[in-house]
Amino acid sequence: MVTATRTVPDSYTFAATVEQSRLLGDYRARTLAAIAGTGGGKTSLIYWWLYLRMNAFKGYGWGLAEPTYPMLDKIILNSPDPLRPSILDWCKMMQIYVDYKSQSRILYTTLGQIYLGSADHPDTLQGAALKGYALDEGGMMSLTAYQTALQRVSFYDGQVFIATTPYNRGWLKTEIADKAEGNYIHVEKWRSIDNPAFPKHVYYELRDGVNALQRHRFNMMYNAEFERPEGMIYHNFDDVKCVVEPFKIPKRWPRFVGMDFGGVNTAALWYARKPNTQDYYLYREYLTGGKSTRGHAIDLKGLSKGETISRCVGGAGSEEQWRRDFREGDWWVQKPKESDVEIGIDKVFGFHSDDRIKVFNTCRQYLAEKADYRRKLDNNQQPTEIIENKERYHLMDAERYIMSDMASRRIIFELA
Repeated sequence: MVTATRTVPDSYTFAATVEQSRLLGDYRARTLAAIAGTGGGKTSLIYWWLYLRMNAFKGYGWGLAEPTYPMLDKIILNSPDPLRPSILDWCKMMQIYVDYKSQSRILYTTLGQIYLGSADHPDTLQGAALKGYALDEGGMMSLTAYQTALQRVSFYDGQVFIATTPYNRGWLKTEIADKAEGNYIHVEKWRSIDNPAFPKHVYYELRDGVNALQRHRFNMMYNAEFERPEGMIYHNFDDVKCVVEPFKIPKRWPRFVGMDFGGVNTAALWYARKPNTQDYYLYREYLTGGKSTRGHAIDLKGLSKGETISRCVGGAGSEEQWRRDFREGDWWVQKPKESDVEIGIDKVFGFHSDDRIKVFNTCRQYLAEKADYRRKLDNNQQPTEIIENKERYHLMDAERYIMSDMASRRIIFELA
């Protein structure tokens, strides 16, 4: 394998693969993505990306986030990997003076400040304008985390660096891998075994041995391929046939809204039904937080201006106070006819089986959630009844509420 060697005088040598070198040498693309197998050297690459950028643009602020705070502590601040030191030790090796303020999770260095964040605490990703933002294991994060990182670097015309294994077919595939053209989005992919430090016998044992992983899981975890994993709830959703270009929806088409309430994230989906059919077109999505119920109501009314909403349904049966608060804001939300999660999933699954839910390709958050909505696997890698990270899927809950309601409604004659 051809390698490129980058040396920092009197400190540390890094043998970069061709793919890693291409990413490190690209200062132009807005988004860089290192999509690699487990043990492929992704986190170490983040360190070097930071080092090169911080030396090139001294004095700017930088961001580095993990999916959770425990991962931040275990991977970045306290590394168990002897080949990859913690970021504090690494800075010392690179002769960068660093002062870490743990309360604010900020690294003060001689080259600039590094803000440490957790994707499951969105507020930690917000703040001052930065020159660059690194998302380690970005495939485990939400699309919102990536969009926030882009927002943070926009003022200084900065760069977002994503290093991850493809854990699912969500936004990492639809928004990054599928849209990579080398200029605005630059993606490099490699297998675990392409890292010279990864033990080859382990790779082949996991692929062909007695305890070999299921093929789709091995391909994701060690070959960095996007596979359809076990446990996907809406595996029958055809993202080729059912994702469509937006069009002007006729005013006479009935429109419906599904909602999910939350202090951090309030979600809403707008559907239009083609008259005399059970074909629904999802044409708008809403997922935001940090606002009062009245503030959300103002937003929802503004987005629906000029539209006649036939029915808005949302929330669990016990969330009557949320519905009451929205009504006081002049946004009328009805209690769903069916609040049971599994029954609701079954109703939506039925619509997908007949390809009766079409989705505008502008509904990116919805498509990301749909591709990642799955059940937790047991020790034998078989799906359980438990929904993995259920609290993350606000749009899936919003859809479940409204489509359960639609499934129980009988259509009378309508003008086409």
